Amino acid sequence: MWTDERDEIMKLLENVQGEFPRKCPCCGKNSGHVFFYRHRDEKYGSAWAWCSECQEFSHSRFEIPAWWKNMESIKLAELHGCPDNLDTIHDSIDAWINTLLDEKAEQSKKTL
Repeated sequence: MWTDERDEIMKLLENVQGEFPRKCPCCGKNSGHVFFYRHRDEKYGSAWAWCSECQEFSHSRFEIPAWWKNMESIKLAELHGCPDNLDTIHDSIDAWINTLLDEKAEQSKKTL
């Protein structure tokens, strides 16, 4: 059962880099995920952090990283506070984030 009771899950949103899935700060399993949705090209949007194993999650208004691009396959109307529907496609979300992070790293190398 999904719960939004432990603030530790928000640690997944700190310093988003590396590979996903990540170690969950609540249960320690390698099942931590994040997802962002930028609203109308704004600086702020929505963020989700969740664990597929312990089903701890958090959803909040968040400053979206500059490198983030919304997944075209996920529409705003499909999103809600609980990440149960996001969890069903967490592999695709993790792959998307990892691709964006790789692109960000490549851009950083080019500017050095």
